[in-house]
Amino acid sequence: MADGLAYLALRSGAPVVPLGVLQTAEALPTRRRLPRVRSRVTLVFGAAVTLDVDGDPRARRTVGAAAEQLRLILVAHLHAAGEATGHAPPPQSLEGKA
Repeated sequence: MADGLAYLALRSGAPVVPLGVLQTAEALPTRRRLPRVRSRVTLVFGAAVTLDVDGDPRARRTVGAAAEQLRLILVAHLHAAGEATGHAPPPQSLEGKA
């Protein structure tokens, strides 16, 4: 998924706005198909960032590097959002994902 977002950001030059969605485990516990009624989640928007990588924006290597840069930005944003709101995301949800 991050590759597609990175590709679009590179090709268009548009900035990416990180969005952290917190408290999802309480809203949709494991093994439930539907979220709890009136459950709350916290949305935390970050500052817009522009991806900074060298190379052809259509090349897989360039897109991969941009996707990794984007992943690191999103993980840092989730950590900061969790600390700011007191709703830290589970650590396993941040490993190798975004």
